[in-house]
Amino acid sequence: MLRVEERVAHMEGRLGEQSVMFAGLLQTMVELRQDVNARFSHVDTRFTDLNHKVDALGVRLDGKIDALSERMNTQFRWTAGLIVSCLLAIIGAGITVVVNGR
Repeated sequence: MLRVEERVAHMEGRLGEQSVMFAGLLQTMVELRQDVNARFSHVDTRFTDLNHKVDALGVRLDGKIDALSERMNTQFRWTAGLIVSCLLAIIGAGITVVVNGR
């Protein structure tokens, strides 16, 4: 059977191996975290750029919708004017027929 000193030496050796292994694992985790942070920083920049592009597109789209709305209002006014004019012409023709005796 092993003596106490040999057992303690064996355990110290194993503990030293595990300490080295955990130090390596810790270093790998630190590097992974730095890599992930760098990637998220890059992704965050891309999302910010995309957000600015979408905002600019929204402003352009609002302008185009406003211009289209104005054109539709103008077209509606013309159409309503033509309808009223035709209605007045028909009423005038009807009055003329009634007054002139058919």
